[in-house]
Amino acid sequence: MEKPSRAGFYRLESPTSARDGISPTCCLYRKRLCKGFVLLWVLSAITSVLYLSMLADKGILKLQPKPLQVKKYGNMSTSGFASQKRTTVSQPIATDTWRKLSPTLVSNSFFYIRNPKANYNICDQLELYIEARDAQNKTKTRGGDHMWPFLRTASLNASAPADELIDHGNGTYTARFSLHWAGEVEPQVRFVFSREHAHFLRSVRERVPDRFTYDGKFTDNRTIEITPCHINRNIFVDRAAVGLSYASKSEVCDLSDRKAGTTWFCLKPATLTCANYAQHKANLQRKGREYVYSLLLPNKRRVAHSQALLQSLGRVRTVHVNSGVSDSTCLDLSPCYLGLPPKRPHRAAGYYFRDLWKSKVCHARELRLTDTLRCLRNKRLYFYGDSTIRQWFEYLVAHLGDSMKEERITSITVSKVGLRRGWDATHNITLFFRHHEYPIRNSWIDVANIKFTVNEIDGLPGGADTVVALTMFAHFTHTNLTYYQSRLERVRDAIGRLQRRGAGTSPVFIKSANTGNPISADTSDLYAYDLDQTMRAVFADSPDVTILDVWDMTLSHRSGYNIHPVEAVVREESKMFLNFLCSEAVSTKQTL
Repeated sequence: MEKPSRAGFYRLESPTSARDGISPTCCLYRKRLCKGFVLLWVLSAITSVLYLSMLADKGILKLQPKPLQVKKYGNMSTSGFASQKRTTVSQPIATDTWRKLSPTLVSNSFFYIRNPKANYNICDQLELYIEARDAQNKTKTRGGDHMWPFLRTASLNASAPADELIDHGNGTYTARFSLHWAGEVEPQVRFVFSREHAHFLRSVRERVPDRFTYDGKFTDNRTIEITPCHINRNIFVDRAAVGLSYASKSEVCDLSDRKAGTTWFCLKPATLTCANYAQHKANLQRKGREYVYSLLLPNKRRVAHSQALLQSLGRVRTVHVNSGVSDSTCLDLSPCYLGLPPKRPHRAAGYYFRDLWKSKVCHARELRLTDTLRCLRNKRLYFYGDSTIRQWFEYLVAHLGDSMKEERITSITVSKVGLRRGWDATHNITLFFRHHEYPIRNSWIDVANIKFTVNEIDGLPGGADTVVALTMFAHFTHTNLTYYQSRLERVRDAIGRLQRRGAGTSPVFIKSANTGNPISADTSDLYAYDLDQTMRAVFADSPDVTILDVWDMTLSHRSGYNIHPVEAVVREESKMFLNFLCSEAVSTKQTL
């Protein structure tokens, strides 16, 4: 048999007969060699994967957070629309394996005052040592736990969040405070989430976007049909929705608004048309949620816990603060003005004293009603967002004097989503409230009253007498950060158009997220916190937008944690809003 030449092994063609100039024996050798190469490549790939997995499990290989990028298909983003300007936001990635979980146990963890003194003065620093331990009473070897240290003096209705919480990455933490009032001050540390619980919640947010469900009601006044709805069409199209059959694109109603960047889809009713879409609500009882939670809860039980206070150890549990100086000596604050950046690094946004918020961002003053009305004269104030900014609207309508009246509310839908209007004819002041569009967690509401925030802003005249205040977080805690970022970017773009349109700069405010104490996989303070950080990144380069930091205002108040803060907190939030809006008035007028 003729021995094949070396050149025969490296030809790219595949001749298979003597007629082509190569013998069958050469073909056989080539096939065996190719199979050998393929087998060697597969074995090498498997070995590499196993080796990298071993390094990751041992902690030698660390997976770093990667930038949150929006994938695009053609000129479309995963949210369905492209944005004029993109923002990169870091998103944590869970790297723990469930078999190795050892979450923090609150009852074994503790804190104490570091290097306590017999007496402190206002402006002195107080430092806490915090140690997180697991169920075996061993100090955690990694950081990442979430906790809220704060100071309180119950008799003075005084409280303050930490200026700084340092994670040393080894299960220990340092909390630092500036002391701002005299008396007996007690430090406390509320433990919120273990590292493991936080990673679990973040993985749920990304893996199960349909864990919150909605219904759409279609009617022609004779027939009523109810179908499921969601921001994500893939739930209905690309795979079988839980408890539903497969649907083609022609069986889905696309109710999105491409200009506003809002996606909204409902399964098409059996007999009615998409034009018969009439009402919307959230649905917590739909079949399928049980299936989702049957997958999630076994792991959640291993890391979940209710928020609780850590035990205080050490010989000193409270500190005495002398009243020798005013706290103004340790705070170099400018007046509040539009566009002022939010709180500085290593400094809380403020503190409470006798239930009054003392800002550490700017020098806020007590406004007299006459000064406020003079400031607001001829202005139109538009409040867009969720029920937490509706509280601002309701508070201002009730406290801007006897001449301010709200128009009669004609339905439950109007009371929840608007449009609501307050008007002071004497001073020509008008207040409006309208809820943002989908997703909305609520009972049945008429879709005719649901307007798209971007379109609403685009319809405003602009100018210095047009004031916009908005917040978007409470109804987005179940969405992923990519979608939320895309929505905010569209709002930011609309604000830019507003500023270019009017004669003069329109005051624009973003109310930050607030604490609320939900601990479910649907809504969580961790989700709200991540949304808040995303919001700050999106608007970081928007000089004509003022971010009002209310996270710290709800973090330490004596009333606890409520998604709808008590009126005492809403009052202080509204006063900070007016301090920024009326900065010229408070800087030139004598105040109480």
